Amino acid sequence: MTFTGTRATSDVPGSLGISRYWPHGSGLCHWSWWYPEATFTDAPVLVCFHGGDLGNNPGWASMTTNFFTGKRLALAEALHALGWVIVSVEYPVTSKFRHQALPGGDEGGARILGSYEEVWPLAQWPEQPGFFALAVQQIKTNWSATDPLSGPRSVELLGAGNSIDRDRIWVLADDWAATCALYAFLQPTGMYQFESQIAHTSMDRYAPRASHRVAGIIGLNPGPLDFTQFHVLSGYGQPDEIPYYLRNDRFHPMMRAEGARRWSTTPSSWKTQSPWWVLQETHYENANLKLYLDFEENGTGIGGAGLYDTDLSSDDWSPGTLLSTAGRQWLNPADGRVQAAAIREALSTFGAPETTSATPIRNSIVRDAVSGSAWPTISTPASWAEEVVELMT
Repeated sequence: MTFTGTRATSDVPGSLGISRYWPHGSGLCHWSWWYPEATFTDAPVLVCFHGGDLGNNPGWASMTTNFFTGKRLALAEALHALGWVIVSVEYPVTSKFRHQALPGGDEGGARILGSYEEVWPLAQWPEQPGFFALAVQQIKTNWSATDPLSGPRSVELLGAGNSIDRDRIWVLADDWAATCALYAFLQPTGMYQFESQIAHTSMDRYAPRASHRVAGIIGLNPGPLDFTQFHVLSGYGQPDEIPYYLRNDRFHPMMRAEGARRWSTTPSSWKTQSPWWVLQETHYENANLKLYLDFEENGTGIGGAGLYDTDLSSDDWSPGTLLSTAGRQWLNPADGRVQAAAIREALSTFGAPETTSATPIRNSIVRDAVSGSAWPTISTPASWAEEVVELMT
């Protein structure tokens, strides 16, 4: 069977309603499944989450070919050929900002007008990671079509007689979705509640009955790993190179376009709800989690020498401190210059001193274009996928 990543080739049986992992009012909590063969037993699973534009419209493209291109398609094809089940997850969108000048207003006068996406703001941080966790919980709940302890939807999802291995579930996510995935799957068992008994009072057939924990995460160009350092500019005089959604003191995954809240006055306790701070809690389960993080972004170099982010480097990493000094402003969400070295060090030294170097999380791989030798000399998506598959298997 050939994997193409399109809705037409998805093996999800029945209607779109059956393919939902949660009956959310948006109708966006659904997924596509691709089986390796007609029959399979204890198959490993790759769960894919689509990101995009720092939280703008995340998840819209899971049912199209927009996600399965380049490296992501190559990895899905390679794993599919090795007998993996591929699942692509849709999740509710965030708001989206539009800067528009007021009619007849002064030059530079503007307000943020709600776009179509803002009219229907379905999720705000940290709700999105909860949807990630919920999707994995449902996969693990309905893991077998023959085991009586498996959930009631296993035949619908897997086909009669088929099963997956709940201990071999990996996540592939890019951009904002990588931030969401790291926040969700670094959380310990119990953070996202699940029903531990097959029978419960509501008998809700959608209720998950398994932990959200996974074996590993592949993150492509993750967005901010720590929100406390991330700088969102105020005012309207910035160069055109700065994306409109990072202006006017708004960080839209956490706030409404037409709301009164500003990023600069958002409590620090909100901003510490980010992957870096969960990792620092050193939950013992995370020692068994393996990561492959691929930073391709080097920042934008906005404004010329000494202005905005042109001098930003890994030496500026300082959780709890806003990076707003001229030349050292963290503006590009996926900037590997400031993030990669810090997360590589944190993963390689995770846990107590007595933790051995063989711990899976300590053997994680963090690639970035800044550190030279750490950047992979990989010429094609297929060769990249080959390296990632080696890590996973």
